[in-house]
Order: sequence, then structure tokens, then C-alpha cells
Amino acid sequence: MDTIRVSLSAMTAAGYDPIRQRIKIQLKQGTNTYDFWRVPRRVYDGLMMAAASKGGYCTAHIRGRYQRQSDRQPSRRSSKLHAQPKQS
Repeated sequence: MDTIRVSLSAMTAAGYDPIRQRIKIQLKQGTNTYDFWRVPRRVYDGLMMAAASKGGYCTAHIRGRYQRQSDRQPSRRSSKLHAQPKQS
């Protein structure tokens, strides 16, 4: 899914997958991204056109209304645990 950079205090990017009706929102703070499922295209379009506050639009029209999944990026420590051993 392609995402579009957005200039917001809390959100860095957002994208939409029309086949799965999925919105992906990437936050500035931390490494979290959130996927919202079964979201109509018009809701995503409203988010991208919300001039006053995309965060406010997300709170009013997306959060709590659509199924959400948080996707945390693995920390450096956990990625080291799963690293492949070097071969000599």
C-alpha cells in the first residue's frame, strides 16, 4: 500500500487499500502504525481533505468505529534475537 506524507503534529503518513478497505496511519511518536479495516473510501477521502485537523477527523470518524490493529515495529533488541547466525 502506498502512503502519503502528511504534515501533522501526531501523524506522519496515511494510506488506503481499496481492495481490503484498509486505512493505514503512521504516527510520529514511537514506531506505531495503525490499520483500520472495512473503511469506505469516502471516509479515507474525508481524512485526506480534512483541512482543520486530520487528527480530529480520525478521532471523530474512524477511531472506535472501525476495527483497528496496532502494528509495532520490532525493537532493536527483539530483531537481534531473530537474527540469522553468521556463516564462516
